[in-house]
Amino acid sequence: MNTKQLLAMGAALLAVSLYGAAAKAQGPGGQGGPPPEIMAKIRKWQAWQKQHKNASQLGQELYQLEMLNQQPGYALNKQQSAKLVAILKAWRHKPTMSEEQAHNVLKQIGSLLTVRQIQKMTTLAPPWQRRPGGPGGGPPPGGRPGGGPPGGGFNFPDPPSGGFNPLNPDTLPFPPMRDRAKRGLDAFIATLQTQAKR
Repeated sequence: MNTKQLLAMGAALLAVSLYGAAAKAQGPGGQGGPPPEIMAKIRKWQAWQKQHKNASQLGQELYQLEMLNQQPGYALNKQQSAKLVAILKAWRHKPTMSEEQAHNVLKQIGSLLTVRQIQKMTTLAPPWQRRPGGPGGGPPPGGRPGGGPPGGGFNFPDPPSGGFNPLNPDTLPFPPMRDRAKRGLDAFIATLQTQAKR
């Protein structure tokens, strides 16, 4: 897992995506699919995502914004960088974000981008949306070839049971990732702050 993945929804959504695809490919009763305990958590995550569509989209958009800023000819300008810093810093330490608030933040971010930048963002797929085995894809994290429970000490987390804020890494559902996610987000904010001063 790299920092850019952690900036969004972390390993939980990546695992949901990969395991979910594997389960669908195997079909009911298939061999080598995710074990029952993993499937139970996948179902919990799928239900959580349906109830938190805006928060999930915002987590994805944060990843896309960082990638966009690295694309030649698409980087945020001085004014855009300053406005995005203000948005990120306003939410950086808040413990929760409602669906309505996430919707408003998405609108704020969309309003500061150009049509060309928004179109480019749609081509920057987060790692957890890439097809397993395809470009950027691969087997489930810690999984064995042919399926089986994750290994390597990976503990598939449950969805957030309390508050969640996709712009606050302290609320990520997988605690071991939080420090790396904070460093990644703070580095992105620092980059934007530098751009805002040019």
